[in-house]
Amino acid sequence: MKKSHFLKIICAALVLVGVCSVEAGVVEGATCIVVPTRHTVVQFSFDLLRLRREIYLVAQDKEIGGDATVLHIWDDSTQDWVRIGVEEYVAGTVFTQKPKRLIVVGGENDVPVELAAAPEWAEEAYQVESLDLVTLLNKFQIIFRFNEREWQWLAKRYNITFEDVNA
Repeated sequence: MKKSHFLKIICAALVLVGVCSVEAGVVEGATCIVVPTRHTVVQFSFDLLRLRREIYLVAQDKEIGGDATVLHIWDDSTQDWVRIGVEEYVAGTVFTQKPKRLIVVGGENDVPVELAAAPEWAEEAYQVESLDLVTLLNKFQIIFRFNEREWQWLAKRYNITFEDVNA
């Protein structure tokens, strides 16, 4: 009798651990997110970094008075942006751990030609063509599978009311 009760507790614990890991929305491997230097988009990217630690943030813009693409990567250890070359980014030498996936935010008018094609280091590549916050939330949900706590935090942060259309 005691052995049966003990086995039920072990099975319940294993099921609970499995459900919790799926609920946490863990995405294996690092992710590189490339964003245009727009305030809301950069702020949203930092919020993603707060929720998921294995993220490299790369901000892209055009050089002042020119057409050259300028890239900066967020250095979490110094809490500052560090300028990087397009060649370094494409080669993946700026990353301590090569990202598994790449997410480029912006449409064809926002993303420079040099960044339009996915580099070889990206096993998975996504482009989110909108800069609209609600669209960003929905598209990143597909990739990161936000859990209930994360959705509540994002809703409060951006003063958004979410509606479950599947309910």
